[in-house]
Amino acid sequence: MKDVIFKIVNKSINLFKKTLFWRKGEFNCQPQKILIVTEYLGDTIVSSLLINNLKHNFPESEISLQCRPESCEIAKFIDSVSNVYGINIPIGLKNGVKSDRIFKILKYILANFNKNDVIINVGGAKYTPMLLLMGNYLVEFTWKHGIIPDTLADKKILRKNGENICESQNTLLLQLGLKTYFKKPEIKIPKKYIEMVKHKLNFVEFNKNIVIVVHPISASIYRNWPYAYWNTLISEIIKDFPEVKILIGGSKNDYPAISKYIKCDNKNTFNIAGSLPLLEYFTVIKMSSLLITVDTSAAHAGAAMNKEMIAIYSGNHAGDWDPFTENKILFRDTSCKKYPCHLLDTGLKGPGNCPYGYPSKCMCAIPPETVYPQIKKILNFNK
Repeated sequence: MKDVIFKIVNKSINLFKKTLFWRKGEFNCQPQKILIVTEYLGDTIVSSLLINNLKHNFPESEISLQCRPESCEIAKFIDSVSNVYGINIPIGLKNGVKSDRIFKILKYILANFNKNDVIINVGGAKYTPMLLLMGNYLVEFTWKHGIIPDTLADKKILRKNGENICESQNTLLLQLGLKTYFKKPEIKIPKKYIEMVKHKLNFVEFNKNIVIVVHPISASIYRNWPYAYWNTLISEIIKDFPEVKILIGGSKNDYPAISKYIKCDNKNTFNIAGSLPLLEYFTVIKMSSLLITVDTSAAHAGAAMNKEMIAIYSGNHAGDWDPFTENKILFRDTSCKKYPCHLLDTGLKGPGNCPYGYPSKCMCAIPPETVYPQIKKILNFNK
């Protein structure tokens, strides 16, 4: 039944699609309206690489970004974005999606029907039916857990099967016959945010103190480093660098866990999770001396601001979502028999459950004693 519906939609839309923007792997005209579709906050940050390159290839084009509402704010830090649409598409109606939400989605589709020359979707297959109604040509990245139906094959101009969004974006530019002006994601911090952060975090002298941002909690518990490890690491840092200010960051939902499990004395160590809006939190990362993080959007934000970082990663999507920067030291244990664990057939979208339980075996295999010497070297160098 689904294939029949897709065929009907596809054939109907083709009646409206007569303008040719693609021939022999290259654009043969200048697209005026380009829509980039992302899913998570990390996707949005990494996609700044693609957005900025497209703008330099097509300086007269209007590039819009569609993302989750909570990711909209970061678009303010991407120079080349003209418009931002915050919309959350349900994976399936069986999840009890409210009718008013569906109405908002339909209203959004109607308002943008056939308005885009090219749509590039890095947000997953669940967006495909909607996007077919909104543009002339659709470029998609597909994932193992979100394959686009073959009935739509004649509608797409590119189907990139791969797991690494960063490499895919670079490859895409080549496949479209476009030049690469930027080689890494980039977000820029306006000066007003720096002043706002200095005012709110007036207990920190960013010009004098060694300031470390620690982001210890990921969206998946299997990507988290044990809390006991964090406490050991922080104690070692404070012992050797008593003037340090360590800001433990995250969302407001992370605040209780950080308060419970990580020692914050409000002298050297402070729990700032959820205390700042997203843009201001990323500004804190920019102003810090060092970022220490697990696999989160904070890692991608740090990379996009060229912040020196220590990244502690699990075997989930190994190598696919590393911080896209050379200015990092990344720790990852690969000795687990199940590595890389995103290949586990758990029936879940993306990273699966660790068969060894929580904390993950691969994260437990990275002790603080291994990580701290690199931190000490960086802090001594920056003194």
